[in-house]
Amino acid sequence: MPLGIEVWKDRLFVTLPRWRRGSPATLATVSLNGPQHNQPLQPYPDWAMNREGGPCDGLTGIFRVQIDHACGRLWVLDAGEVDVAEGGVQQCPPKLLAFDLSTDQVVIRHVLPEENVRQGSLFSNLAVDTRNGQCDDTHVYMADAWRFGIVTYSTKSNSSWRVEHNYMQSDPLACRYNTSGVDFRWHDGVFGFGLAPVVDNDRTLYFTPMSGTRAFAVPTSALRNETVIDESTFTVLPQRGGGVDAQWHAGATAMSSNGIMFYNLVTRDAVACWNSRLPYLPNLQGEVARDTVTLNFPNDVKVDEFNNVWVLSNRLPRYLFSSLDLSDVNIRVFAAHESNAIAGTPCDPHYAPQSNDFVTAPCVY
Repeated sequence: MPLGIEVWKDRLFVTLPRWRRGSPATLATVSLNGPQHNQPLQPYPDWAMNREGGPCDGLTGIFRVQIDHACGRLWVLDAGEVDVAEGGVQQCPPKLLAFDLSTDQVVIRHVLPEENVRQGSLFSNLAVDTRNGQCDDTHVYMADAWRFGIVTYSTKSNSSWRVEHNYMQSDPLACRYNTSGVDFRWHDGVFGFGLAPVVDNDRTLYFTPMSGTRAFAVPTSALRNETVIDESTFTVLPQRGGGVDAQWHAGATAMSSNGIMFYNLVTRDAVACWNSRLPYLPNLQGEVARDTVTLNFPNDVKVDEFNNVWVLSNRLPRYLFSSLDLSDVNIRVFAAHESNAIAGTPCDPHYAPQSNDFVTAPCVY
């Protein structure tokens, strides 16, 4: 069951967490120049590194990847966990790898030290921060969704450190999900990352707990400080909309170079957007697309170097808690250029905000 995607030139990268026994590979590619339907997945970088039950210097269980376009690197966050749908087994320590996409060779390997990992941790997403093409001074922010923390890795010091904050936790009032007739509960915390463009020599990291209805923000200068964390730098943003039963869960976030943030609404079968130059308010959130069939559970969102928006939908709850109809198309990947995706929405740079756009969502708790 694919979960994450990334795009580099004519290659689409697909992550395949090891939900249950019998997963032959955890990272694969398909050619964007190949067939558009049912194209076989090719293990990346090869079969040997994807071998199920293989040594820990290979790939164990991957949820998300991200490409550092400025440096031509594929960053892979390996949770080290297998049999996730059956309770989970920590087969290997979590680690971060970077592949040189010109050679498909590992150029960076960092095993997270014990002090950055908690019992029951699940490292599920990452954001890569490279500025001015300085590939030897990259920072990578990694989300621990199950134990509510963000770990920062520095290529310059080849070290990592952990930050925790209450805003990274799940909202107990948003842990109930219902989609496609499947009712379930998840308690995932910090998950989605949107990294804003550089402003005044700093960047803002927007993050969203999977089980929550809000986004939060922190300057990356706070996360990049290895010794001191100022909790006052964390900002809570207004609710995206609705209340306890409104199903506004967002588990994937991506920011374009123009400052447009795209995010999935997994239980609304929709993809939404926000122009970060405007206040983060419900009426200034735009809906890019919605479809209860083709966008059923849109699980990952990426924006490539040309500001094309990519979305993977996969009907994951049916796979985990019910069953898939194998005669139907269950997994789809969509793409649209940012300008087409946001046309006619409040995210369009030509949108003129109205007075009622600045009304916040009512408190419903």
